[in-house]
Amino acid sequence: MKNSVLLFAFCASFFTYADTALKPVDISPYQKSLYEAGEKSGINNAAPVAKQSFGLYTDEKKIGTFISGQGFSEQNSGICLISWATAADNIDVTIPTIGKDRWEAEACNGTVTVGVLSPEGAEQVIIGVIYKAQSPNTSLMESVIFAIDKQQQKLTLDQTLTEKIGSQGASTLGSLRRLYQQYASNSVEQLPTEDSSLLQVEEVIKAHKLVPNAACVNYLLTKNAEPGVDLVDIVEKHGGDCPGDPETQPRLFSVYVDQKSKQMISDKDDPVEGNFTLLLPGKAG
Repeated sequence: MKNSVLLFAFCASFFTYADTALKPVDISPYQKSLYEAGEKSGINNAAPVAKQSFGLYTDEKKIGTFISGQGFSEQNSGICLISWATAADNIDVTIPTIGKDRWEAEACNGTVTVGVLSPEGAEQVIIGVIYKAQSPNTSLMESVIFAIDKQQQKLTLDQTLTEKIGSQGASTLGSLRRLYQQYASNSVEQLPTEDSSLLQVEEVIKAHKLVPNAACVNYLLTKNAEPGVDLVDIVEKHGGDCPGDPETQPRLFSVYVDQKSKQMISDKDDPVEGNFTLLLPGKAG
């Protein structure tokens, strides 16, 4: 129970730093305009997905409404879409996703989750949407990434990021955020040995024997992955006495370190889904 309380406190402080937030919104004013926007894009009976549509706020000021929608093709196959509105009864832009255009070989079986991927202070808000998709031979998870210019209040499809991380099977926001940080952050670097987060993470990994061979791992840092919180990715090191392809560094798991409290959470027990638990400190013996 104590660990659960600490984890809750850590995560609560983790997300209160952010200046950008998605908040539930009443989608009823957009139903008619979304239906009409869907028809213009060749989507029948387009309707908002209430639980996956949100008002986007920066510094407590609403800059627009991010609307997840779903409709059907002429063959009655599911098509998902995203709309953006800056006025209560008018949609500025609609972008078809799974089931249409570049994703026309798939059908959309539903919107799983929507979340902000970008850190505080970014010029653009990066939003990821995870879908359940169906191809002729299999079901899969697909992600589509959008960018919102806070100053101009405009939404665009981030095709580059979507191509890089959209088809990598992320099924949770945690796993999608990690992919975004790995590919989009310019601050990812090899940690210097004097970095306090490195020393702390390296110490706990050795103390709890979290990897088979501590000499065959590297530590990659994203400083301020969330404001006041460092992300350390533990990756395999290949070459020399460490087996594996020297050109690759597969991620084993990740650790978030609160810069002030030094508390840590890690997905070491569930690195695929990105479910985090407290990582207790320890002294290497």
